[in-house]
Amino acid sequence: MHHSIPPKKVRAKKAWFDLHRTLGARLLCGFLCCVISIPQQTLANVATTANARSADAYQAAEILQIRPAVDRLLALEQEGNQPISTIDERLSLRALILRKIFVGTLDVRSASNKVKLERSYTYGIMQREQAKQASVNQFLNQLNFAQFATLYTIEPYSRIHLQFKQSAILGCIGAGIGTTLPIIGILYNKHSKAHDTSPPPFLSSILNGGPVDASQMPPVIERFLNTPKPGDQISRKETMFALWKKQYGVDAANKSSLCSLQDNSGKSMGVLGKRISLLSSLNTFIEDFDPQLLALLQMVQSPSRSPSSVEGNGLGALGLKVEAIEAAHLLKIEPTVQELLRLNKEGGNTSRRAELEINLLETVLAGMLDMRAATGKIDQE
Repeated sequence: MHHSIPPKKVRAKKAWFDLHRTLGARLLCGFLCCVISIPQQTLANVATTANARSADAYQAAEILQIRPAVDRLLALEQEGNQPISTIDERLSLRALILRKIFVGTLDVRSASNKVKLERSYTYGIMQREQAKQASVNQFLNQLNFAQFATLYTIEPYSRIHLQFKQSAILGCIGAGIGTTLPIIGILYNKHSKAHDTSPPPFLSSILNGGPVDASQMPPVIERFLNTPKPGDQISRKETMFALWKKQYGVDAANKSSLCSLQDNSGKSMGVLGKRISLLSSLNTFIEDFDPQLLALLQMVQSPSRSPSSVEGNGLGALGLKVEAIEAAHLLKIEPTVQELLRLNKEGGNTSRRAELEINLLETVLAGMLDMRAATGKIDQE
């Protein structure tokens, strides 16, 4: 005899099977959706980033006034077999663009160093004022302890000799002085000002102590600050001034509110701190040009045609120092350096040597700009 399964158990097993099948189908659909959607989102993000870098690169070319040269070089790079004249033109264009990018990099460093020097000088004035305040506070503390030691020693002596009136007077005087001296210290710290803040004449060539208004910048930096970011409607300078007005209450149209040090009037700690903040903000906006220069350099940079490997310890045998060999390894240009050193020693193939020199300079400059972009992010933080 066969034992039949009760209908109730059959329905329970069927329901359990249907539930597992439904859950499995949903998990499979979810997995497929993730597999399909994630790459699309990633590609969209990559495309957005690439478009942004392309816009930054073209804007940098316009600021450096080399947009026609960049367009011509990109057109030549897209062509296939090129005659010798075209190769020479391409090298000339790359050399021109590299030189302009290098000049832009130097202008960024010049403007940034100038701002940092102004900030360091302001820090010096602030430290001098803080040292003066510390001396005054120390004097008031010593005076307070001296009066406590004197009056609160005489006061119990008077009580022992039954001079209660004198004891009470001394106690009140000590308590009053003990309260007054800290108040004097607080008021002094709040209202004290630093004087003689104008830079000395012998530093006039590197320091002016003027208002923080982003003036007297190199021409490239002036054009950069007066140009809107890609996609924005107002210039970077106007964006910066709007940020200053919102965060620090500074009106760029009013020069007296831009924390100048030239008038030699007393400057409070608040004014000195605000000047340091404005200079730091200005330096951040100036260094924003580094990523754009890097984007332009990477856009016009062409791959090297040097050998794919380096023979053993070839760079060391060619006379390079350990630091130079390490730099070449980090920049992944050992083959380029080795072939360039060999051609320099042999003295032939001028066209190939020029191409290698440009490749080497482009890679080194790209590495420097990459490092500057990273340190700029740290400065912003």
